Amino acid sequence: MFEKALESSADRAAKPDESLSPDQVAAHKIAAIILIVNVVITAVAAILLSGGQDIPLVQIVITLVVAQGVYRRAGHWATYAVVVGLAGGVLLPAIAFWQQPLASAIFGTVVTWGVVGATLILLIGNPSRARRMAGIACFLFLTCGGYGYLLARFLSR
Repeated sequence: MFEKALESSADRAAKPDESLSPDQVAAHKIAAIILIVNVVITAVAAILLSGGQDIPLVQIVITLVVAQGVYRRAGHWATYAVVVGLAGGVLLPAIAFWQQPLASAIFGTVVTWGVVGATLILLIGNPSRARRMAGIACFLFLTCGGYGYLLARFLSR
């Protein structure tokens, strides 16, 4: 009884959430892997397109921290991932449409929504096997497909 009262919030945040169902545990792991793959794809694309001059380090660090928390199922990291994803899914396209040409802004929005959509599908509620597959498909089709198209155009020049 006293152990729980003396436990700090940092100790509670470091422990995996045992109340998650096996489907939720699997979805958390898939979401974390998708976030890490997105970091790698984003870094490679930034290196290829800008010659390493325009690598989004803050975005990469935040995503890696959130991904490790989601993978470990520690604390409220899934909630943070959803909130950061929603904020990024709204703010990044708004900034893109404000500052970039239309085609570039549309491309950036589709790629961003691929990651955000997959994260939301996987981390909200109790995702069934079909929802987990839909999350993976959303990421593969929108994000990986978008970056694949970009890579093909880059290599064909």
